[in-house]
Amino acid sequence: MKVLSTPVGAFSLRADQEMVAFDVFDVTADANADYKFPVERALVLRPALPTHFKFTEVALVANLPANGFTWSDWCSDEFYAGILWENEHKLLGTANFVDNGQLDEHAGISMLGLPSYEDVDERYRGQLLFQISYKPVAEYRQLEQQGIDDLSIDFSFDGMLSYVS
Repeated sequence: MKVLSTPVGAFSLRADQEMVAFDVFDVTADANADYKFPVERALVLRPALPTHFKFTEVALVANLPANGFTWSDWCSDEFYAGILWENEHKLLGTANFVDNGQLDEHAGISMLGLPSYEDVDERYRGQLLFQISYKPVAEYRQLEQQGIDDLSIDFSFDGMLSYVS
């Protein structure tokens, strides 16, 4: 697949500005089994990369401002680095996998404000993963008004761990 169309926008992956095919894994059921506040969808994207490669940047690409999304917050832990976005309908999380080691030095944010990896080669092949998770922003705001931190998007990013090789 080269473009993933979702209710929150179309996403693709680029390596040095060239579109890269990728596989998509739906981890929604796993994300919702582990946390009491559900996400609407959680999708892991794994790029299909050549046997030997060296890229200056591998990045998630989308035109979020065109869909009314604005930056909301950072979200990260030892295994992911991400960003929360929101519009009037959805809360969207975008993240990439980090390993709390060498790969952390290569994780970054692209010019579009989306997760990316910088200066990577085939040593990191099985670890270059991205995730998109979203839910209705009204559900998120309702919990927030009750003083409850809804970390469902954050916790959904653990879905990438199942695809590290």
